[in-house]
Amino acid sequence: MRLWQRHLTTIRTTTRRTTNTMSNGYIIDTPEGIAHFRFCAVIRALRLEINTGMAMSRFPILSVCRQYGVTARTKVKALAEMEALYEETYGHPYGS
Repeated sequence: MRLWQRHLTTIRTTTRRTTNTMSNGYIIDTPEGIAHFRFCAVIRALRLEINTGMAMSRFPILSVCRQYGVTARTKVKALAEMEALYEETYGHPYGS
């Protein structure tokens, strides 16, 4: 057995042990759950950018907010609109 074949065998055996360890995790598999998770992720990304100045991704977060109908031009106003939209949609404030 050549060295690269031994390395490949080692990789296969180590990944086999760790792939099926889905304990204490969450699987969101309904369209409503996925939409809710995305909505919450956008609000968290806005909060992160406002509080720290760090971007959660390379994609501009305000353009993602526009997909939800937000018309604000600043991140602070967009966050206020997104939280109001969340409360209107789900019936309780975000984070409660």
